[in-house]
Amino acid sequence: MKKSIIVLLFLSFFSTQAATFTVSNTSDAGAGSLRQAIIDANGAVGADLIDITVNGTLSLASPLPTITEDVTVDGTGQSFIIDGNNNAAIGLEITSTAPNSQVLNVTVQNIGTATSGQSATGIIVDGASSILNGVIVSSITGANGAAGNPPDTGGNAIGIDIGANTVMVLSCTVNSILAGNAGNSTGVGGEGGADGGFALGISLDAVTSTSIDSTIIEDITGGNGGQAGSFGLGGDAGDAIGIFMASGGSLTTVVTTSISNCTGGTGGTGGAGGGGTGGAGGLGGLAASINFESGNNNSLSFGNSFQNNNGGIGGDGGTGLAMGKGATGGKAVSILLVGNINTINNNITISNNQAGKGGDFGNTSPNPESKGGDAYSIELTGNMNTINNNNQISNNTAGNGGSGFEGAGGQAGSCLLIGNNNTILNNTNFGTNTGGNGGGVSAAGGNAFSLDVTGDSNIIQLNTQMNLNQGGLGANGSGAGIFANPGGPGGRSASIIISGSNNTIDQNDTIGNNTGGNGGIGGLSATPTGAGGDAGDAISIILNNFSNTVSNNSNLGNNTGGNGGDAGAGGGFGAAGIPGEGISILINGSSNVITNNDSLRLNTGGNSGAGISILFGSQPGGLAVSFSLTGSSNTVTGNTNLGLHTGGTGGQGFPSTTNPLPGGPGGIGASFSISGFSNTILQNSSTLGNTGGTGGTGGTGSGVAGGVGGIGGNGVDMVITGTNNTIQQNTVMSSNNFGAGGAGGTGTPNGPMGSPGSVFGILVDTGDENAILTNSIFGSASQPGIRLQNNGNNDQAAPVLIRVSVMNGTSFVDGSLTSVANTDFRIQLFNNNGSSDSDQGRTFNNEFQVTTNGAGTINFTNPVIPVPSDGDFFSATATRIENPPTDTSEFSNIKQASDQTALILGDGTQENEVSLNILPAAVLQILSTIMVNDP
Repeated sequence: MKKSIIVLLFLSFFSTQAATFTVSNTSDAGAGSLRQAIIDANGAVGADLIDITVNGTLSLASPLPTITEDVTVDGTGQSFIIDGNNNAAIGLEITSTAPNSQVLNVTVQNIGTATSGQSATGIIVDGASSILNGVIVSSITGANGAAGNPPDTGGNAIGIDIGANTVMVLSCTVNSILAGNAGNSTGVGGEGGADGGFALGISLDAVTSTSIDSTIIEDITGGNGGQAGSFGLGGDAGDAIGIFMASGGSLTTVVTTSISNCTGGTGGTGGAGGGGTGGAGGLGGLAASINFESGNNNSLSFGNSFQNNNGGIGGDGGTGLAMGKGATGGKAVSILLVGNINTINNNITISNNQAGKGGDFGNTSPNPESKGGDAYSIELTGNMNTINNNNQISNNTAGNGGSGFEGAGGQAGSCLLIGNNNTILNNTNFGTNTGGNGGGVSAAGGNAFSLDVTGDSNIIQLNTQMNLNQGGLGANGSGAGIFANPGGPGGRSASIIISGSNNTIDQNDTIGNNTGGNGGIGGLSATPTGAGGDAGDAISIILNNFSNTVSNNSNLGNNTGGNGGDAGAGGGFGAAGIPGEGISILINGSSNVITNNDSLRLNTGGNSGAGISILFGSQPGGLAVSFSLTGSSNTVTGNTNLGLHTGGTGGQGFPSTTNPLPGGPGGIGASFSISGFSNTILQNSSTLGNTGGTGGTGGTGSGVAGGVGGIGGNGVDMVITGTNNTIQQNTVMSSNNFGAGGAGGTGTPNGPMGSPGSVFGILVDTGDENAILTNSIFGSASQPGIRLQNNGNNDQAAPVLIRVSVMNGTSFVDGSLTSVANTDFRIQLFNNNGSSDSDQGRTFNNEFQVTTNGAGTINFTNPVIPVPSDGDFFSATATRIENPPTDTSEFSNIKQASDQTALILGDGTQENEVSLNILPAAVLQILSTIMVNDP
């Protein structure tokens, strides 16, 4: 009985063994052909082998049979090509009934049909757990749509279409995927052009657990949109995507894969309008290496290269009595990903994308549709994603705007992140992006950035070279008669933009070296002429929200603001554009902490353009600062090496035959510009010095004297226009330099040169209730350590020092204060360490409280601790005591410490008598004892 069971089991096993079907020729059909092998394998039970033993090209006269049973098609060791001759819309297809099939080392090429608008696919895999290894898929072409009413849409072209889970694509090549162009509309009355086809290297249909490894995908081209009939809209162009995943995919991995040269199609032209408005153009196609519409737990990691994609050009608007609108250019992006818990790690390069230009023939009203496309290395929307250890997340260029009115340039960035709890860690070469130029009249240049984060609790840490971004140029204005358009604004450039809260920016290096775009020139007209465009700022870090932490970062600087645009030539009143600012950290939000960062320096403000503006005068040069605080309740602490900033040059003065105006003032160079309130600036070291910008050239006089040159800009360590800020325990070496006055304007005679700027340690200009406490402020004798201007700090009076007495290890300061009646004040005393520089306070010595009487005066005598050396120079400030302290004064007069014992034992002059009158009784008793016992 047992023997019979064994025999039956053996026979059952033998009957299910894989069969082998050999391909021995390249015939389209018959014995030994691939077609016959597939037919035989489909009819056999079990997993079979199709063994290709011949080299050559199989030229198809019709599509191959679909694979419906598990099979391995193995061309290993051969060069076997399946050539569709454009007679087949599908090269190979594996259905869901063949879940464990494989295709090994086979080439599929020239797949497509002549049928209008039909799609083409190299390989379709609907069998779960299938494997493609060493496969080449090339020259897949979607059919063009036919013209008509309505026209046909262009056919899609897909290299490999995967509709099942756990499929592996290993060491494959997919290239020359060309989608079909849409047909043009021949209709009238608003018939639109059709859309171009999509081109996809690999399409993943919401799959899970699929792996793409060591694969090359390149030369993917979307179809062009069709031209519209009269008044109709141009067709949208097709997208070009290396790997596309539909919504819902997860657990897909892409490893050591190269995806490049995806090119979106061109949008169709809008229909002619005849006596009306022409139709709008179609959108340019998206170009992306990776586009996952929505998916979680996917990994794009280890040795991938995603680069060199080109967004499609936006379609032109149609001609007519009024021009149709040009369309937006196509976006170009390496990774476009929506989802959560995805990983982008250890890739070689994610870079070099060029967005499409916006379409031309814009309307005569604002036309944002004609903007250039955006370009990014990574655009990520989702939560808990990780971008880690990648190199070259960089070198993207946005598209220029179209020629339509306000055809803005697109923006370019390394990473656009929208979401929470994401981590961006240890990436290098994270920058070098260029915003698009404005294309039409008054159009804005596009912004450029390294990282733009909208979300909360993200971590940006240990990244390097987040720099070298360039904002796009604003377009020139135009005009005629009495009307003129202004120049367009230049694009802003930034390294890191944070619009969420509770984010951490820590231990990143080289965050800066950005340049703002220049503003456009205003349009020409008689009266008034167009104003120049405002320039873009250049900033290392922008904080737009609250409770973010910026710590331990280095080399935040070298930013240069763009130049403001000139006013157009012609009649009067055209103002020059505002120049851009160069800023290390711009804080617009509140309750942020910026601590222990190093080298926030070498920023330069942009130059102001020339204005023709009697009403407004000439613009000052751009501001250059380490910190610009416009928000509230922020803490800036422990930052070092701030300074070496240079303000921009002021604008040229207004020319006139009767009264040429002076040039604009030079911009301010400062370590801090504080216009917000209740901020705390604590224990920062600013010792490098700043330089004000050069004043602008005076206006030209025609037959009269030329205008005066502009005043030079101020070199300042801190300029405060806000309220209730606390400046405490900072080191301020006020070795700043003033800006030179501008040259006088030419005329009869030439105008005089402008006066140079001023230099200060801390300038409080209009702001009040600011406390400046326990700082070390020192430098050149010509620079006031603290200066109150335009009722800054309510013009709080400084104390007057009468003497500093040193005697037998004890010392006292004598002085007075005249200020608000019946008010408490904190007097802080500073030792200037042997320096006789006036208006300085180098080393904090001591503080004490005084209270003014009903007349607002108080005389005081207080100890000096530690005891100074004879000959040291002292100064003091007075700060009104509230909660918190407020309204600190300028420094007092400087007073040298002297040995009062010698004075009292001297010749009884009036000075000695005064000393006796103001010294405390205990000290007088000591002195009397010394005098009585003196031999």
